[in-house]
Amino acid sequence: MIEHYIQRDIIDQLSASHLLRFSQLKPRQLESNLFMYHLKQLIKAGYVEKIDGGYQLGPVGLTYVDTLSLTNRQPRKQPKVISIITLQNNKGEWLLGRRKLQPYLGALMFPCGKQHFGEAPEIHVTRELYEKTGLAVPLVRRGMTDIRIHNKIRVLTHTIGHVYSGTITASFLPQETKQYLYEWRADIPVGGSVPGTKDLAQALREEVKMFFISKDFYIK
Repeated sequence: MIEHYIQRDIIDQLSASHLLRFSQLKPRQLESNLFMYHLKQLIKAGYVEKIDGGYQLGPVGLTYVDTLSLTNRQPRKQPKVISIITLQNNKGEWLLGRRKLQPYLGALMFPCGKQHFGEAPEIHVTRELYEKTGLAVPLVRRGMTDIRIHNKIRVLTHTIGHVYSGTITASFLPQETKQYLYEWRADIPVGGSVPGTKDLAQALREEVKMFFISKDFYIK
């Protein structure tokens, strides 16, 4: 996030132009040395590029302005995009992770992880499966989720999930990680699981070719 007002002004001007000369960018009342200092900081960080004829947004700058709100020109908080990995054994039990971190400390959920910027969904879920469980097994894409979890004051979590399923043997239990303590469960307790986990399991049991769950949950 760009905090200094001079740097924000440079970014705002360049976001509405293909190219601006130094004289067009610099406010008349501002000292050239001070303005150049901040311009060089943006160039060094990749937000701005100097080319023949003037200045333009660099790759970092183009990515940055794509996150800004049009109303206040500040980065807008966005939903997290995650992959959700649902694994069952030959007994029909679910592999669930008990969370070791907040939010939802101690609650059960399907293993999941955030998608990296620029990462394809298929690469994302394969990476997450290995990182979370140490496994490399075939997965099938089953659906999508859009889950919003609220408390009395605000939205705590908003995730958009790509849901994948697969099967493994009943004897295998992934090692504990910094995020999860794993266990096999035939049932998913509503009170002891992250909101939306039981709904997701129900959708998977119905064997719909592709499903979409969009739901709001409210917790204390």
